Amino acid sequence: MGVLLIVLLIVLAVNAIAQDHRLSLGGGFARHGTDNVNGFFFSSTYEVRSHDKLGYTFSFTGTMHDGQTPILYFDDVQTTWKQGALTFVTAGVQVNAGISYNLLKFKNSRVAIGLSPLIRYQSTSNPDYAWVNFYPTTYFPGASLKRSISVGGITSLNYTIDIRNFFIQAFASIQYDTHQDALSMLGLSMGRRFPLAKAANN
Repeated sequence: MGVLLIVLLIVLAVNAIAQDHRLSLGGGFARHGTDNVNGFFFSSTYEVRSHDKLGYTFSFTGTMHDGQTPILYFDDVQTTWKQGALTFVTAGVQVNAGISYNLLKFKNSRVAIGLSPLIRYQSTSNPDYAWVNFYPTTYFPGASLKRSISVGGITSLNYTIDIRNFFIQAFASIQYDTHQDALSMLGLSMGRRFPLAKAANN
């Protein structure tokens, strides 16, 4: 938490020397490496460009994944072992604030890397265990809903094309947190630039 607050203070401090501000919405494919399931994400990002090389970002992101946990159970009626599956959902929201650095910059486009600390809230119905009883009632009890709050880091690579006061960005990211969750994301975002008068040559 303290690291995020420090980064936010830095973002506010560079507003006075910022070349432009950028606000975008995006989404795309996400993979939850811990549960080994695919899903999607959505995000909103605010970026402050302080000069040609360096920028500061603040993002809010949501993720949603679903999958199945295989189980092996014994059918007392047919006296045989059978295979089944329990469907689960893992979802989370997170905020991150960090920096971006231009590796390559052209007239209307750039390639940049980003590095940010993050705070993530997550809940999942993926059980630690489950069992089946066919008589007298069929049921699938399992572990209770698991919720977690964790901190971690995210690194990203993006390519941005500026179109007048708008822009399109393709990006990929990898993150890991203290809950031992690893997520990778690949997506697109679109947004608007708010260049300042002194950055007219940007």
